[in-house]
Amino acid sequence: MKKLLSLLILISMIFVFISCSKEDIKIGFSSTLSGTTSELGVESRNAILMYIDKLNKNGGINGRKVKLVVKDDKGTNDGARNAIKEFRDEGIDIVIGFTTSNRVEVIEEAIKDDKMLFISPTISTTLISKKDDNFLRVMSDLTSQANILSELAFENRGIKTMAVVYDGKNLAYSNAIIETFRKNFEKKGGEIVYKYKIEEDIPMTNLISNSLLDSRAKGILVIANSVDSAAIIQQIRKYDSKSDIFIPGWAMTNDFINYGGKAVEGVYCSSVFEPESKNPKYLNFVKEYEEMYHKKPSFSANFGYDSMLVLQEAISKKGTKIKDIKEEVINIRIFNGLQGEFIIDEYGDAQGKVFKFKVMDSKYQKIQ
Repeated sequence: MKKLLSLLILISMIFVFISCSKEDIKIGFSSTLSGTTSELGVESRNAILMYIDKLNKNGGINGRKVKLVVKDDKGTNDGARNAIKEFRDEGIDIVIGFTTSNRVEVIEEAIKDDKMLFISPTISTTLISKKDDNFLRVMSDLTSQANILSELAFENRGIKTMAVVYDGKNLAYSNAIIETFRKNFEKKGGEIVYKYKIEEDIPMTNLISNSLLDSRAKGILVIANSVDSAAIIQQIRKYDSKSDIFIPGWAMTNDFINYGGKAVEGVYCSSVFEPESKNPKYLNFVKEYEEMYHKKPSFSANFGYDSMLVLQEAISKKGTKIKDIKEEVINIRIFNGLQGEFIIDEYGDAQGKVFKFKVMDSKYQKIQ
C-alpha cells in the first residue's frame, strides 16, 4: 500500500512538474497607448504581438507559449507606476517598456530591488547609460544622434547660430539632446543663441511672440514628439520660411510627415533607424506589418520587434530567471535585428549606426 501511495505521489509530482514547465511565459508591455502621442507605444506593441504570434505558431520558446500582458501608462509616470504594480501583482517580472525617456525615473525605482527586468525599444536618454542594472535597450543612446545633428548644422549647412525649441514634459530626453548638441556645436565654433521650453499650458502660437524670430538664429533645433514637432514647425513656417530646421530621431515617425505636411519638407533629421532600408529581413517585416495593420511601420515598431527578438534568444538558452536573461543578453552581445546587426554591451546599452536624413517628397531621404 505504501509503495502504491509513493508511486501515486511521484506520478503527481511529475505531472505537476510537466504542467508547470509548459506554462505560458508571461511578458509585460507598457507604454502610452492612448491619446495623440501614442504612436510609439502602439507601434511597438503591434510589432511585438506580431513577433509573438509567429513565435507561438512555431511552438513558442522551448515548447512554451508566450503571452504579452499589455498595460497603458496613460502618458504619465503615475500611470507607469500603476502598470508596474499590476505586473508585480500578476507575477510578471520581465517587461518590455517604456518607450519615452521621461519614464527613466519610474524604471529606476522599479529595478532597485533586482526583482524586475526591463528592456526598452526606444528609450535613448544618456541618464541611464553605462549602469550595471536590470535595464536593457535595443536603441543606442542619443549621443551620436545629437552629434550628427550638430555636424549637419555646422558643417553641412554652415550654420553658426542655433535656436532650440524643446519639450518640457520629457526633459530626460530634451536636456540630454541639448547638452550633447551644445558641446559639439560650440567645439566647432557655433553658439545656441535662444532656447524655448514648450509647456503644456502655453499655446503653440506663443512661440512667435517669444522672440524666436528676433534671436536671428540661422537654424532651429526642435525637440518634441512627432505630433508636437509637426505643429511647432507649422507655426514657425508661417513666419520663417528660410531657416533650416533639425529634429532628432524621437520625432521621426510617420505622424511627423502626415501631420506636418508641406511645412516639414526640407527638415533635417538624424536617427538610428533607416525608414527605406533594403535589408530583406526588414522588407519582409514591413510587408507583414502592412498586411496586418494597414500602415507602414516606423522606428518604434522596428525596435519593438528587436526587443522581443533579444528576449527570445536569451530565454531560449537560459530560461526565464531575470538574472540569467540579463547575463545571456550580454554574453550573446551581437544580435541580428531587422535592419542588421546591433550590439548590446556589458551595461545593457545598445550600439548601432546613425544616419542623416532630409524630408523630401514626404519621405525621409538618406543623405551623406
